[in-house]
Amino acid sequence: MAKVGILLHVYHLEAPGWEEFVWGDPKEDRLGPLPLFAKTLLAIPAETEVVSVIYSGPSRRDGLTEGAYTRRFLIDNVSRLQEFPRLRKQLEDVEPQQYDLFLQRLNSLEAKEVITNTLDEVTHAASYFNEQTVTEVVQISVASHAPRCLLNQLVVREQGLIPRDQQWHIMPSETFYSGTSVSDIVVLEPSHRGDDPMTGFSPTLASAIKPYFGLAGDDKKQLIKVVRDFLENKVS
Repeated sequence: MAKVGILLHVYHLEAPGWEEFVWGDPKEDRLGPLPLFAKTLLAIPAETEVVSVIYSGPSRRDGLTEGAYTRRFLIDNVSRLQEFPRLRKQLEDVEPQQYDLFLQRLNSLEAKEVITNTLDEVTHAASYFNEQTVTEVVQISVASHAPRCLLNQLVVREQGLIPRDQQWHIMPSETFYSGTSVSDIVVLEPSHRGDDPMTGFSPTLASAIKPYFGLAGDDKKQLIKVVRDFLENKVS
C-alpha cells in the first residue's frame, strides 16, 4: 500500500505578514502553504496512508513552538478554507465520510522537535519518513522558500539519507514573503554551456557568495552596496 509523507515547512512566527503568506488571499483564490496542505490532503485517495509533520524554529507564541502554533492556527481556521473558491468546490464534492477522513488527517499533523535551519528540517524529516516506511514525500512551502527546500532535499539525497526509490516532490504555494515576489529569487546554477566563458571558471559565483550568510548584519548590507555599485558602474 502506498504511504505518503508530507513535510509542511515552518516559518518564523515574527516574520512580517506571517498570517498573510501562510494562509493566502481567498478573494484572489491564492493559496498559502496551509490551505495548500489541506487541498493536498483532500486529493489523496482514502486507501493511501498519510504521515504529515511540521518542525519548529526558534520563535514561540502563546507558549507554543512554531510547529505547534502553526498546527493550531490551521485547525482553528478549518471553517475558513471554504472561502477559497477552489477549495469550496473541492469541499462541496466531498462525501461526509471523506470529510471525516480529511479532518482526521488534518488533526494527525504532528508538530515535532525544534530544528536549526531548513537543511536540518529536511534531514530530520527524511529520517522520520524512512522510519515510517513512506514511499513518496511532498514538501509544501511558501513560494519564496521553495527553491531552497529543493536544494536542501538534493543535499540530503546526495548524503544517502533519502532512498533512491523514494520520490520527493516540491509543492510551492502561491504566496511569497511579505513585500516580495518571484523576481526577488535568484538561482545560481553552475555554468555548463560550451559557449559560456564562465564554464569551468573557479571560483563560481555561488561558492564565492556562500560566506555571506555567516556575516553580521551590517557587513551583509555593506557587501550588498559594494556589489550593487560595482554592477551599476559596469552595466550602465
